[in-house]
Amino acid sequence: MQGFRPLVRAFLFSWPLLFAFQAGCSSGDPTPGMPDAGDGLPGCSMGTTMADIEEKLFRGMKCKTCHVLTPTGAHPLYPTNLEFSTPGLAERMVDKPTEADPGKGKCAGRVLVPKNDPLAGIFVEKVEKPSCGDRMPQALPALNADEVSCVKRWAILAAKSVP
Repeated sequence: MQGFRPLVRAFLFSWPLLFAFQAGCSSGDPTPGMPDAGDGLPGCSMGTTMADIEEKLFRGMKCKTCHVLTPTGAHPLYPTNLEFSTPGLAERMVDKPTEADPGKGKCAGRVLVPKNDPLAGIFVEKVEKPSCGDRMPQALPALNADEVSCVKRWAILAAKSVP
């Protein structure tokens, strides 16, 4: 019986932590584990604006390998027309379909960032758990929770920015 009491004590003191953790990771939270930035949008340590996120994440190492044009104007690795290096990224993504050519993408025709529900688009889905094609970044480590939160923040801001 003596060995049983420490287990009971451990349970009694640890179960509130379990519920607190689960509450932060509930499916109703748009960004599990990430606080909002005080503006009701997902938090992002890389910045609060689209420009900040584009510069620090989309043009960073995990995205630029495939989505930032080389000095010759070519895409470096995978065959995609989605590039993050030129101005007007939101206009090229909000309510726009992915590649129409199935040879260039396994999610042909899906909407990248739907204006009315930006978190439901393939752009956000691809960094979490895609229903088609490969998780992004392809062949690299997955984005961490903060980076995914930044993608979500960018998608919401992009949808609001495009008329």
